[in-house]
Amino acid sequence: DAPVWAPVAILAMLCLGLAALRQLRRRNVWPVAGLEPLYELAAPAPLAAGLIMVLMLLNLNFSGSWNLAYLPLLNPLDAMSLLALACLWTLGNTGAWRMRLGHAAPAIVAGLGLLWLTALWARVAHHFLGVAFTRVALEHSAVFQAGVSLLWTAFAIATMMLGSRRRLRQFWFAGVALLGVVGAKLLFVDLGQASLAIRTATLLGMGGLILVAGYFAPVPPKPESE
Repeated sequence: DAPVWAPVAILAMLCLGLAALRQLRRRNVWPVAGLEPLYELAAPAPLAAGLIMVLMLLNLNFSGSWNLAYLPLLNPLDAMSLLALACLWTLGNTGAWRMRLGHAAPAIVAGLGLLWLTALWARVAHHFLGVAFTRVALEHSAVFQAGVSLLWTAFAIATMMLGSRRRLRQFWFAGVALLGVVGAKLLFVDLGQASLAIRTATLLGMGGLILVAGYFAPVPPKPESE
């Protein structure tokens, strides 16, 4: 496995850069004084873009191997990924970014969070279940694919519940869409070799799951302006 320290160090530097800019904005000292809009929007943008790119590349290409045994969450790759997600979430919730991006910022962070969780499961399958950390091996691993389906289903239901409780219709529909993706994955990937009866039963089961999720997390009402 390629050494993980270089990309992890890059993530750390980008997070430190965003934290430094935030502190400068809070204190309103040189060189921020008088240039607040520039340092609130333009200055963090390249750091945020770099953070997103490195976070994706890191989780897609590194198995988390280092000089100690791999422990989920308690290793440099996962720890820095969580820190990067927290930095992006904090940036997206600042006033100027929230006004410009609206719900797009939390949606991007949620998508990156799902990518990280999926990669985390891939690393667990690699280190503890003997699945090679390659695209082909993961695609053909029944245990990995089953875990992904369960993970995505849980994530989708959590997104629907969040959208329902906070009246965020976009989040609720995103959760439903992800459940649909899981259903398609079960039919055409996980059960690709199964009989038609099993595939039909799986589809009905996913439909039932969507109904249950809709009962406990009903679709939020439309805003009155609509």
